[in-house]
Amino acid sequence: MPKYLLKYMKLKKEFTKEEINRLKSLIKEIPKEKAADFEKLFSAWKKIWHTGSHAFSSDPYTRTKTAEYRELKGLGKVVLPLLAKKLMDENNFLALPAFEELVGDKKIIIRINAKDEKVLEGEQGRTFRTVKNYLASL
Repeated sequence: MPKYLLKYMKLKKEFTKEEINRLKSLIKEIPKEKAADFEKLFSAWKKIWHTGSHAFSSDPYTRTKTAEYRELKGLGKVVLPLLAKKLMDENNFLALPAFEELVGDKKIIIRINAKDEKVLEGEQGRTFRTVKNYLASL
C-alpha cells in the first residue's frame, strides 16, 4: 500500500467540539419550516441515489441531474449548515456536489488532481476536508 494511504487510514476523521458547536449555532438560525423542507427534500433526493441508472454510477455528479436535486437546490444557501451536517456522516458523501454548488466559494471546495496521492482518500475524504474548510471559513 502507498505510504500516504497507510497514514491516511490511521487518521481519525473527526470534527472538533468547536466545529460542531459552530454548526449547531448556524442551524439554530435557520427557520424551522425551511429546515423541515430541507429534511424532506434531502430524504427524497437520497432515496434515488442508488436506484435506476444511479445505482451503477460511481460519479456523484450524476445525481444532480434529477428533479429531487433541483428541488433541494431551490432552497438556496440558507440550508448550507444543514447540508454540512449531513456531510459529516461519510455515508452522505454523494451530497457533496450539492454542497459545492450551493457554497460556490472555490476556496472552500477541495479539488484533487488525479496524480496527487490525496486522490486515495476517495470522495469521503474530500467531503470531510471540504466540510472542515467550510467550518474554518465561518
